[in-house]
Amino acid sequence: SARTGHRAGHVRLTWQSRTMRAATALLLCAVFDGMACAFQPASSSTRIRITPGRHSTSAPPRIPRLGAMDTPSILEEELFQRYERRLELSSYDGAAIDARFDSAPFEVLARVLQIVGSFVKVRLAGEDGGATLRSELAALGPVFCKVGQTLATRPDIVGAEVSAQLGKLQDSVRPEASPELAMETIQEELFTRGFKSVKSAFATISAEPVAAASLAEVYRATMANTGREVAIKVRRPGLERKVALDFYVLRKLLAYATTRSGSILEGTEVELVQAVLDEVGNGITDELDFRKEAANIERFKATYGPDLDAMGMVVPEVVDEVSSERVLVTEWLDGQAPRDLEPEKRCRLAQRAVKCLA
Repeated sequence: SARTGHRAGHVRLTWQSRTMRAATALLLCAVFDGMACAFQPASSSTRIRITPGRHSTSAPPRIPRLGAMDTPSILEEELFQRYERRLELSSYDGAAIDARFDSAPFEVLARVLQIVGSFVKVRLAGEDGGATLRSELAALGPVFCKVGQTLATRPDIVGAEVSAQLGKLQDSVRPEASPELAMETIQEELFTRGFKSVKSAFATISAEPVAAASLAEVYRATMANTGREVAIKVRRPGLERKVALDFYVLRKLLAYATTRSGSILEGTEVELVQAVLDEVGNGITDELDFRKEAANIERFKATYGPDLDAMGMVVPEVVDEVSSERVLVTEWLDGQAPRDLEPEKRCRLAQRAVKCLA
């Protein structure tokens, strides 16, 4: 009845409100707790020293901005210095993440307030089919995008309409403000492979990305030496620090819930949540290194090579000489996204995937 539906909606909204207030309180308390520790005088044996260079978090010296492809290349020495200054999270290490952000309380607080603000926007948007939820998850970055992408596969939980909205997080995330950022990343990575400029590797590159997801953008290009059409997957700038900061917040939230709210999380529950958090952290960290993706492509091809034709599957070839940690180049293949296929074709695709995993 209408009254029953009204009561159910009221209960659901009440539960959401209570959950939001509890999560917000835990986040703020955990961060303020961390800020208090950060401002306490440190002894010489426990003080963390940040030295200039690879582990510096201060603003880097000014480097000329790259423009279009025909802009003269940056001096090799400056490119090398920029490459060395990057602090990459090559593997998920909770202790290293804690040490990195314990001395940056204001950056942590700003991130917490951004997360809380997004929760509030979603709450105030009401029932809008998941549009606001998708927008806010995309704005919060890769960790939250991964949550949305996972929920997109469960229409039985979030509903078909919300699932369709969250599915756009796979390849329809807002691209970076300027393609110049991607060109800078490409040139920096090409330098590590011995190329002097973008033009020395690619004859043409599309003016705008043809697709954009939480971790990367994809450009269409042609190789300078062979004329072959390729897809250039470029990691978004600054992702590594954003991912590390989000996991720092999550780790502090879990630690606070463990020490201050024993009745909420106890014993095996704490271990389970920590295990899930570490598993997600390892997964996202691996995805940030495109060399691992390239290795997985080659391993998949080597494992299932004889059966690929029979299964009707094509694996793109990796162009290794221009691929690196933040740039992955593969041959260009035309196709359709699985969600755009007819039900019968999606079913056949799922059956092939099961054969590969068996």
